[in-house]
Amino acid sequence: MNTLSHNDLFILGSLCQYPMDIWELSARLNLGEKFPWTNLDRDKVHRALHYLRQDHLVEWALDPVSKKRSYAITDQGRQTLTANLKETGIISSPGIFAFDLVVNALGVLLPEERHALLERRKEIVISLLDNLKKIKEQLPEQSVTFRAILKHHEFSLLAEQHWLDDLLIETDPWIIESNGLLEEEE
Repeated sequence: MNTLSHNDLFILGSLCQYPMDIWELSARLNLGEKFPWTNLDRDKVHRALHYLRQDHLVEWALDPVSKKRSYAITDQGRQTLTANLKETGIISSPGIFAFDLVVNALGVLLPEERHALLERRKEIVISLLDNLKKIKEQLPEQSVTFRAILKHHEFSLLAEQHWLDDLLIETDPWIIESNGLLEEEE
């Protein structure tokens, strides 16, 4: 098994959700902040897709309507992604990974692994929120800039916590759609 880079994990995880063209994959990188763990741009996405295709981890097809080339993950790609995610420790230590990478792992994990990952990640988020509150209490009132930075991180973590709650009770549309796709394949 070849060990995948974070860039490859990001691309394969994104393609687990649905087939995408290079523009859609590139656009995912531009949502909000650049992901700190990846250094992808459109050219690097294109190059990575080329190598992933050579390794039979992704395949492409021409969309008959839009005439765009879309990429989809293959069964071998899904197996490789799953093995790499387990090997990197994303299930046992989801706190060391960007949340986007954790979300991408959901599409390939078994339900019990997915639930364990979400529970562990939720514990980490709650712990981080508690740490932010403690730091905020110790700050002097004059630290306006630092308080604003903490507030930004707090909002981000609260949003993640709410999303994790939705995923845990499986009301999030992505997980419902993903479960439906998995059931159709079986």
